[in-house]
Amino acid sequence: MNAQRAEVVIIGGGILGCTIAYYLVKSGVVPMVVEANALGSGASGLALGGLDPTGGAGIPGPLGPLARESLWLHQELHSQLVEDTGVDNGFHMISHLTIALGESEALNLKKQVTLKSSNQFPTKWLSPEQIRHLEPHITPKVSGALQTDGVAMLDSESHMKALATGLKQNGVRIEIASLEGIEWSGRKVSGVSLSTGRVAAETVILAIGPWSGMLSGWLGTSIPIKPLKGQIIRLRTEEPKFYSYASRNGMYVAAKRDGLIWAGTTEEDVGFNTEVTDTARQHILRNARDILPALDSGTIVKQTACLRPLSEDGLPILGSIPNTEGVYIATGGGRKGIELSAGMSAAIVDIVTNNSTVLPIADLGLDRFERLT
Repeated sequence: MNAQRAEVVIIGGGILGCTIAYYLVKSGVVPMVVEANALGSGASGLALGGLDPTGGAGIPGPLGPLARESLWLHQELHSQLVEDTGVDNGFHMISHLTIALGESEALNLKKQVTLKSSNQFPTKWLSPEQIRHLEPHITPKVSGALQTDGVAMLDSESHMKALATGLKQNGVRIEIASLEGIEWSGRKVSGVSLSTGRVAAETVILAIGPWSGMLSGWLGTSIPIKPLKGQIIRLRTEEPKFYSYASRNGMYVAAKRDGLIWAGTTEEDVGFNTEVTDTARQHILRNARDILPALDSGTIVKQTACLRPLSEDGLPILGSIPNTEGVYIATGGGRKGIELSAGMSAAIVDIVTNNSTVLPIADLGLDRFERLT
């Protein structure tokens, strides 16, 4: 079989790989995307799609600036995808309620009002009465909540559909194949070996999420990534009507545009196991009912499980592979994979096409782990 050739080969057809490809083609570079299964078949098409740059792992801290930039990029990307493809990913601005049960939780949350609040994300404290006026069926045990405005939500499955449509319309080749090796000329990449044949390329971008650690032997350096399993349940309720995105201690209930209430999520260190479990379902339901007791009468429509890529220090890994030329990596978004995808993708495309980026990723390179050893 004759070797194919591509200017850029992207390994991985999840949200990162597809967003990188979309940004590349808009910059005038038509890449090849290699995916072992189907575009968005992993965590990318199953995630909640909440975009809140004001909290979560690494915030406040090193991820705050990138998360904020990524939200603005998501807004622009939504408009561009609708114009290009006609597919609406459901991006819309929302308020996020962070619920407190009990005085101790309330005191801790009140300390975050000033920390979270800014011109872009105004945050205020709501009394129990104000919360029940907003959502009458919220738990009567509520002690108050933070209301953060200016955050957003999208539908991850529709987002992947929009990206896939955009890639195909712009002539991006999607190769369904598994990666069998990386080829080198000295320390410079010369191509990849796939189950369908060889592809010559001078630039390779690795975006395979929780499987990134398996590349360590081919790259000559450790990729400290492991899978973090997460399960979500989707419920249908006739009553009560619920319209918000509310969370407590990392667990959430969210009204989605499919008419269902999504509740999640777990954080399970169980390797590459993707089976849904009764234990997770009960854990999610118990926490969801703490926020919205009427979910007792809800019907579970679907339960999903997926694997997110989690790095050793909980932050993304982004940039070039040390001691190589032409190989780049984007992974480690953890529970913020959808949220960070636009910023991470734009940064990689900047680096590949311009050798630099103004996006705040200076401390997210793979070489940081070498400095720690």
